[in-house]
Amino acid sequence: MPMRVLAEPGADLAYVGVGIADAITTRLANSRQLALRPTSAVLPFKDAQADTARIASSLGVQHLLLGTIQPTAEAYRITVQLVRADGVAVWGRTFDEPRGGLLEVQDHIAEQVASALRVELSPPERARLRFRYTDDPEAYDLYLRGRSLLVNYTEANMREAIGYFEKALAVDPDFALARAGVATACAWFSVRYAYETEALAWGKRADREARRALEQNVSLADAHFAIASAAGTLFGGFEWNVVLDRSAAALAIDPSLDLAHLARMRAFYHLGLFDESREEGRLARALNPSPNVERDRLEIASELYSGRFSAAAEQAAALLKRTDAPAIRQYLGLAQYYTGNAAGARETLASARRGDQPDVRAQASLASIEAAVGMKKEARARVAEIVRGSYMDHHVAYSLGAALAGLGDADGSVKWLEDAADTGFPCYPWFDQDTLLAPIRQHAGFVKLLGRVRDASEQAHRSRP
Repeated sequence: MPMRVLAEPGADLAYVGVGIADAITTRLANSRQLALRPTSAVLPFKDAQADTARIASSLGVQHLLLGTIQPTAEAYRITVQLVRADGVAVWGRTFDEPRGGLLEVQDHIAEQVASALRVELSPPERARLRFRYTDDPEAYDLYLRGRSLLVNYTEANMREAIGYFEKALAVDPDFALARAGVATACAWFSVRYAYETEALAWGKRADREARRALEQNVSLADAHFAIASAAGTLFGGFEWNVVLDRSAAALAIDPSLDLAHLARMRAFYHLGLFDESREEGRLARALNPSPNVERDRLEIASELYSGRFSAAAEQAAALLKRTDAPAIRQYLGLAQYYTGNAAGARETLASARRGDQPDVRAQASLASIEAAVGMKKEARARVAEIVRGSYMDHHVAYSLGAALAGLGDADGSVKWLEDAADTGFPCYPWFDQDTLLAPIRQHAGFVKLLGRVRDASEQAHRSRP
């Protein structure tokens, strides 16, 4: 639903169009007769003129809901049209609503669109269509502001979004949708921007808020997704089975929730189930064909850890033009090493930073490459510094294991690799083929570990529907 806001330049009202589109999508997603695109998919078109054929083709849809919002001092004039891909209008209406009346507008629009499309709603679906997550216009206004920032997140936007969700909850503590927003944002912040003890604190808050949101509304797809997001943090122990189960529950309620497919994509690649990971990526792309940094990042990870190094290097280099996320630089550095460019790999990995500090994951990968190319002194010093530090996760542990393999410490290598497998990275195909582990292939401890990881991978594959 592309929704343009007609206002004076600089007016702080962009969130209104994004938020109303998101709210209507959430309501209509309850119908199994409609296949919807998430709000993030239509954002690139929110300021576009109504070239319906181009937009419909880009989104892969048969109908578009187009709208404009023109604010006055006291009210909003909202004009909405449901059009076919060929531009023929199916239904249209103009709403003049006071600024506190946005709750009623989204109810009216969602119900009339369903009627115009001749969607037969069951009594439970109709009840969900009319359900309001809050009756307080101020709380809803604050939620819209936060939601619009979270759709295309940066670190600054995510902090600001959390602030708006918190203000919404201060107005209405029972507003489960805003609480799920806090939980999801905190989980994402823990994984993407926080470090060391902060990562645990953000993850702990995500888990607490997600559980409260689910208690407030067990039928809320965003609450189930928030539980999945919290489980995929350092605090949550990277419990991939929980991520898979809760994201599946979210999709059962709202099939348009493309972010839930990305959560599953992330879980599957960590488990070494690359076919399943790629399928989730395909489903996410079908729902939302717009450029998406997180989806692209996960596709690169799957290419890298399944041994498609040239493709991973090419995609990572391209993605670095759109983001400076340290994970992308780490993937590029590793892909450079495996394609024969060790010097370039060391340079790339050394340049990866998180804030004003070197990125620990990239530093651990750098140590493993230094050990492999004979820079033993540098590798030992780097390993010691990482071990003395205060941050550890499964990717860091894996790279420490690879570094110690190259340094001739087979027992120490196996220990770190066991930690990696036990704390969220039981990626059997990668354990089995990574050339950095060649020095310990015949070590009894590694052979035993490899068998255990293989069995776990096969069990994970069998347990998936």
